[in-house]
This record gives sequence, C-alpha cells and structure tokens, in this order.
Amino acid sequence: MQIKIKQKPVLISHKIGSSFLIKNTSFFVTIYPGLLWFKDLNSKKQFRLFLNFQGPQKRFTVLHDLKNGQLKIFFETNLGFFSYKIKNDSNKKLILFFENLPNNVTEIKSDSDANFKKISAKESISLPIEQINDLQVEEQLSFGVLKKQDIELIKKREDLLEILPFIFMLSQYYLDTSAYASKNVFIENLKTLMQNNEKILLEEALHNVYKALFFDAFVPRANDEEYQNIGIFKEEPGVSPVMVFSELYRIIKSLLINEDADGLYLLPCLLVSLHHGKAVNLKVSFGLVDLEWSKKILKKVVIRSADDLKIKLNLQAKIKNFRLKEDEQGKGKICQNSDEITLKKNRVYYLDNFKK
Repeated sequence: MQIKIKQKPVLISHKIGSSFLIKNTSFFVTIYPGLLWFKDLNSKKQFRLFLNFQGPQKRFTVLHDLKNGQLKIFFETNLGFFSYKIKNDSNKKLILFFENLPNNVTEIKSDSDANFKKISAKESISLPIEQINDLQVEEQLSFGVLKKQDIELIKKREDLLEILPFIFMLSQYYLDTSAYASKNVFIENLKTLMQNNEKILLEEALHNVYKALFFDAFVPRANDEEYQNIGIFKEEPGVSPVMVFSELYRIIKSLLINEDADGLYLLPCLLVSLHHGKAVNLKVSFGLVDLEWSKKILKKVVIRSADDLKIKLNLQAKIKNFRLKEDEQGKGKICQNSDEITLKKNRVYYLDNFKK
C-alpha cells in the first residue's frame, strides 16, 4: 500500500535564452549556448559568463532537475559534444562543472575578465552566488499528468494539473522568504477564495497567478511584465518576487491537507479539476502523510507518526467510514469519519476502504 510518484520532475527546454532558478539562492540564469546571464531577483546584481567555442550548435537542451535543483546544459557542435552543469560541489558551494567539451577544452571569461581563459573537461569554476539556505525538496505532488515536461509546451497548455506540482516543489527552496513578504493582490485574492471555499473561482485565480507572476521555467516576478492586463499589482521597494513561493506553498498544500486545533483535514478544498492524484511526504506537526485519491475521493492514506498523540481525522463529507491498519498486511479496524485515532511514535498507519 505504499504511495509512490514514479515520474521524475525534470523540466526540459530547447529554447535558446530561457531562464531558470538557481536553487537556494535569489538568482536565476538565462542560458544561451555561448552566454550565461545571472541576475538577482532581490536586487540589481548581475554578471555574465561567456563561453568561447566554434559554432554553430544544434540540439540545444537544458534539463532542470527539481528534486536536487541541478541544471544540465548540453548541445552539439561541429567539433563535438558540449555539456556542463550548474550544481553544488562537495562543500555545498555553487559551481559550473564541465562534463564534456570538444577536444576536451574550451574558453570562458566573465564581465570583469579582459581575456578568455582555457578550461578542460572535468574541471569546474566557482560561481559568485551566495546560497540563502540549504533547504531540500521533500514533499511532492502528482495529478496524473505524464506529458513531456517541456516548459514551452507547459506554457501553451496552461494546465494547473501539471503547473501546480512544479510550483509546489520549487517553493520548498524558498520557504524562509518571509523577510520579503508583502500583500500581493493576487495572493490575497487566493487566500480569500480559499476561506470562502470558492473552488471554481480559486482555479481561475491560480491560473492568473501563474500567467502574471511566473515566466520561463517558473521564475517568479513581481508584476505582469507581459502586460496581459490580468490584474493590478503595486510594486513596493524591498519586496522580492521569491516571496510568492512561500505563499503559494501554503495555499497549494492547504488544498490537500490542513491541521488545526480540531484535528487533521484531508482533501479539505480539492479543486474541481484535481479529480485524481497523489501527494507524498506532506509534513504535519506530528510526522508525514501520503495521500492518494481517485474520482475526487480518498483512496489511500499513509501516516508516519513521529510522536505519541491522539488526533481527530476530518475526511471529506461524503466519506462515512474507513479502515485503519497498523500493519500493512493486517485486517485493521473500521473507523468513522471524524473519529479520534491514537498514534504511536515511529509507527506507520495505513488507511483505506473509504466508504461513502
């Protein structure tokens, strides 16, 4: 009864000049075959790195692994294969690591360099970017979309079922951005719609947030810079676009799981389009919760408790009862919706057979 998400969250782009976030930092990078342009979302800081090789190139590809934040760039030239990565080294410092180079060598220079410097395959250079935290992606969502994860195709489809899981994962690198928080009208509208359980309007508002406040590979921005006339946002000094991540993380998670003094709520505000899906490693105060649902009704739940406690389970109103097992192979017992269940520290509990 283990709940697993098989699809690897790796964004793909073949577009020259697409932008990608650098994990655990406030920087993003716009990637061209011969240029890496790094910009800080929190300030006007920026720098460029130029790569000198004999063009033209073909099959330009960028892979962004959202699980570890690593960027891999590769393409072909007339002289051979060119590939490198933007990643952390063993000391958790950001580096540019060159995997494969035509004739095992290339040249590179920054804005401040007068001349190009040679660098060989398997060598790396440090990037002058400070990491703001060491947060990792642990919680993951899937709404059953198995289409190619090409960012250009994602932008054309504008499907929340594939957009929300990507935003949810990336947001986990930016959960300590409260220092840059501000009352964004898009976010405040989402909160109001959630409180009023306006699910149809909430979906529309989430679409608007994606269209207005993100570009390329889910890089955040403070305004609708494409002038789509979606809404009005008053830009404030000192406010970083990355604040939208921490807000959206809480909103997206609250659609699926919530916790308060009255207990644990599962699928409390499931959107109309989210008719089936999975969520794994959702953090709650007492441990981790995995969810799986189908036809808008809970199918499986796994609770990994880190504490001894009693908690009231509040399920969807349509559900009358369910089975609770402490052993995956055991028979378990039947519990009613809103029953209080007892959890033991370091134990795993399995819930299934949800009956209407």
